[in-house]
Amino acid sequence: MTDTDLIQLQDSPSADASTAETPATVSVEMNGSVIDSEHTQSLPRTFRDAWVLDGDAVVIDMGSARDIHRAALRQARPALFLPLDDTLRRLARKDLLDGLSEDERAEARAAEAACQVLRDITIDPRIEAAASPDELAALTITALLA
Repeated sequence: MTDTDLIQLQDSPSADASTAETPATVSVEMNGSVIDSEHTQSLPRTFRDAWVLDGDAVVIDMGSARDIHRAALRQARPALFLPLDDTLRRLARKDLLDGLSEDERAEARAAEAACQVLRDITIDPRIEAAASPDELAALTITALLA
């Protein structure tokens, strides 16, 4: 093969070049229906498992989105429980050995109250009141604890 033949091969349109001009259509299957992925472009992926078909449109089922959000909050809680649990263990051990001072009792009560706030975070009424996926996503564990 000569250099001229090689240049002609490079300049000739190939099957790949002709398909590169037309964007590939990606489809998504939902509940037995196949839809164009353009209908899902603007939806947040955080709540992907809450997507449902409403006619030809893909929408987010807020009930399912709330369940997904609560599960994410539950997964975020353990790191926040650790220092509180350490405090409660330390004070419980000290209580067995020496008894607790009034300040230590107050510290134990505060740690237990903080644990209860973390336990109750998934039943915060703001989660149920969120009217859109964006409002729900804004309810991070930090925002709910503020």
